[in-house]
This record gives sequence, structure tokens and C-alpha cells, in this order.
Amino acid sequence: MLPKEQHLVLGLQRWGMSTIHSSGQLALPLVQLCSGSRYLDRLVDTPLSKQTLPLKVFLVTVTAIFGFTLSADNALLKFETHQRIEEAAVRKEARMELAKRGLVPTETEIARWREANGK
Repeated sequence: MLPKEQHLVLGLQRWGMSTIHSSGQLALPLVQLCSGSRYLDRLVDTPLSKQTLPLKVFLVTVTAIFGFTLSADNALLKFETHQRIEEAAVRKEARMELAKRGLVPTETEIARWREANGK
């Protein structure tokens, strides 16, 4: 007996339908003829058979959101690193020029230097 036929027999028995002939043999020819029937397929209680689409949708959604989150986080980290490198270069240039003029490179002096040089 095939697994699907076993499920169909169990489903038929669960619904109170007789699957045994008067001779005592299983009514497998009837089950085999009706095995393609949607009605009989509904009698088979397989918990995941009806849940595959929602499960797949959930997995795809979670994976997509996770991927988008990681990509956005990596892009933000690269952007912040690039800004930090540019800021450090500007501040280094300001400190060098202010030191050449004999000024102490404080935050106020660096801000004034930025305004004067347009950086």
C-alpha cells in the first residue's frame, strides 16, 4: 500500500466511511480510483501540507528584511567611515596651517579656518 493510499484509508475511516469489503479486504481499488480526487485529498490530515505557502512567504519575508537591514547597515557604516576620513583630513590640514601661523588649533580656531577656506 502506498503512503498516500494509507493516508486516504485513515482519512476515510476517520470520517466514518467503511474501507473494508464484506469479504474482509481493504477497498483499495476504490481508494486508488479516487486518490486524485480533491475531496479525498482533503481528508488526509498532514499538518504541513496546507501550510507550505504561508511558511515560504514568511521565510522569504524574513530573509529579505534581514538582507535589507544588513545592506543598509553596511552602507551606513561605509558612509560614516568615509565622512570620518574626510573630516580627519580637513582637521589635519587646519591644524598644520594654524600651527604654521603660530596659533593653537582649538575647535574655535579650526571653525574659523573652515569658514575662511570654505571647507
